[in-house]
This record gives sequence, structure tokens and C-alpha cells, in this order.
Amino acid sequence: MALAQIDEASGVLINYGIHAIRKNPVKVVVWALGLLICLLFNGVAVTREQQEKFNSSLEKVRNVEDSLDVAIVKMQQSEADYRMNQGWFWSCNTALCKDQKKKFEDDKASVDAMKKVRSDALSSAKSSVGLFSTYGVSETRWLFNDQFTKGKRFAQRQSWWDALWMGIGAMGRDEGLINYLMRVLMNVLINFTLGVIGALIGFLWNLWSLVIEYRANLLSALIFFTLAALAAASFAAAWLFGIYMAAAGTVYVGGRFLVANMRLQDDARRQQRGRLD
Repeated sequence: MALAQIDEASGVLINYGIHAIRKNPVKVVVWALGLLICLLFNGVAVTREQQEKFNSSLEKVRNVEDSLDVAIVKMQQSEADYRMNQGWFWSCNTALCKDQKKKFEDDKASVDAMKKVRSDALSSAKSSVGLFSTYGVSETRWLFNDQFTKGKRFAQRQSWWDALWMGIGAMGRDEGLINYLMRVLMNVLINFTLGVIGALIGFLWNLWSLVIEYRANLLSALIFFTLAALAAASFAAAWLFGIYMAAAGTVYVGGRFLVANMRLQDDARRQQRGRLD
């Protein structure tokens, strides 16, 4: 009976999934489109002229970064001198402190100006190849992978802590191993769901800043943002679906194994009682 119930439950879930797909064909097609974009679209190849302009702009960025590194070290030193000459409660009343403060503010303004020049030069380099280029798509993929990795790390850390505290609670309540493992599995699924959703939100939040850096026109920016968001959401949904299916398969196989093991034990006990009779 237990095996029949497990098979019936799995059949119900499969039928529910098939019914959901048939009932929402548009959503399924949109999801499949986003997944294809995520897996197959690598960007438009840049021309030789665009590549030369991009390399030239990047050279300017490197030159600015060299000067910026020197300016940052100088600013940090002037800030340390200014902080050392401050009085009680961060007051600055002496002439030496005021001079150091003025020097620090000048150095900071110089660093901020260099950062703006570097940002403008980098945006100019990116705009020369375009948002839909291999550079734009590659940077978008890197941004998504970075956020996705952070989401998974969050889920892993949270799952370890949940398993630890639930294990301590299970020992206090004398809880069975199977109940404990099921609660751990449910918490793992919840943590990874929250981690992936958080990663998707973080990706979308930073994606618009990346789009702005490429200085694309409004229509191109909106199209790229929409397609990138669709691809990211489709991949996240597919990844979560795979996690859920793996968890369901683990429970199904484990359930059948336990039931089969219980049946063998029952058969062994019957045979033993028969020999005793």
C-alpha cells in the first residue's frame, strides 16, 4: 500500500506539471525563449574599426588609472596627516590641522575628478562597440554569474546553520532521523529559492547601471534590459526547477527504498515466526 501511495503521489505531481504546461502555453514559450537567449546569444561581433576605437579608449583608461593610483596614495597620506592633527571630538582648530584638512580636501577633489575622467573614458570605450556586442553580452553574463554565485553562497551558508540548529533541536526533542532530514531538505529548498530570487533582484538592480555605461539610446537600452531580464529569469526558473526535481526524485527513491526495506523486514519476521510455529 505504501509503494502504491508513493507511485500515486508521483503520478499526481507529473500530471499536475503536464496540466500546468498545457494551461499556460504562452508562459512556457516565453520561458523557453529566455532560456535560448541565455544559452545561445553571445552578442554581435565588432568590426575592425570598432575594435581599434575600443582599444584606443581603453589605453586612455589605463593611463588615467595609473595616475589615479598615485593620487589615491597621496590622498590617503594627507588624510592620515589630517586625522593625526585633529583635537578632541574630531575638532580642527589649529593652523596645522586646518592646512592638513585643506590639503586632504584638495587631494580628494583631484581623485574624484580623475575617477570621473576614467568613468567617461570607459563609457566612451563601451559605447564604441555597442550594448549588443560581444563585450556588452559578456559583461552582462559576468554580472549575472557574480550575483548568482553570491545567492548560492548565501543559501549554502544559511542551510548549514539551519541544519546545525535543527540538529540541536532534534536531539532535544528526540526527533527521528527521517523527520529531521525532511525538515533540512525543505529548508535547503527555501534557502536556495530565496538566494536565487535575491540574486535575480541584485542582477536587475545593477543591470541598468551597466546599460547606462554603454550610452545606448533609450529604445536599445529598454530592449536589451528586457531581453537580459527575461534570460536571467528563465535561467533562474530552470535552475530552481532542476533543484526541486532533484529533491523530489531523492524523496521518491528514498521512500521506495525505505518501504522495500520494511517489506523485507516484515517478510523476514513472518518466516521466522513460521519456523518457530
